[in-house]
Amino acid sequence: MRLVYGSIVLSVICALFVGLLIAVAFVDAFIAVDMSKFIGLLFIAAMLAFICPCWCFLREIFLAVSSARDQMR
Repeated sequence: MRLVYGSIVLSVICALFVGLLIAVAFVDAFIAVDMSKFIGLLFIAAMLAFICPCWCFLREIFLAVSSARDQMR
């Protein structure tokens, strides 16, 4: 259950990073300040926040399948 909650929280964090990334990219197009490094860091954070919940969810699936398999024996 903890893995499912962690996966949900990390997915919401990923969505927030992606939304912030898009907003900052649009703001960067209209102002004269170079925000390319900040946008790059946001992109890396968004990708890490995307990979982590996928990994947690996959781990939860493996645990559920193995426990169901153990109950069938």
